[in-house]
Amino acid sequence: MLFRLFCCFCCCLPLSLFGQGYTVIEGKIAIPAGNEAGLTVINDLLRHDKTIFTTPVSHDGTFKLAFKPDQPMLVRFEHMFENMLIYVSPGDRIKLSFEAENMWKTMRFEGDGANNNNYMVAYYNKFNKEVDQTYINLEADGMTTADFTRYADSIKTAKMQFYEDYKRT
Repeated sequence: MLFRLFCCFCCCLPLSLFGQGYTVIEGKIAIPAGNEAGLTVINDLLRHDKTIFTTPVSHDGTFKLAFKPDQPMLVRFEHMFENMLIYVSPGDRIKLSFEAENMWKTMRFEGDGANNNNYMVAYYNKFNKEVDQTYINLEADGMTTADFTRYADSIKTAKMQFYEDYKRT
């Protein structure tokens, strides 16, 4: 009996060690717009060195990707013409669901990192204009320095209030 237990332990240990550190992103796309989902990992921003992972999207909209990041990072998730940044850490198992034609408004995360990623989506949906440099330039056109300072301070205050409100929910 003890020998069987020892053999089982020796056989399973390498399998459990092999799986450590892999991040798995799986999900369901309502009415997929294409037959592929992808992930772009920037390895070196200065050299524009990146690794692209792709996976098929099944007829029912499900998909699964696995990769092995060496540190926490932002990666770009893509499906057809929609994309978004996702925060991942080694060993995370992330589930996401969304509508293909309206990714940002319908994206929901579950599992590891769900709180961070759901916050990023909510933040973008609330402040998408304020993170667009073209919009800021148009708003600032014709403002005095004092007016622009008040404008920037109002955005900062709104963002901090959003963060405080989000933490409470």
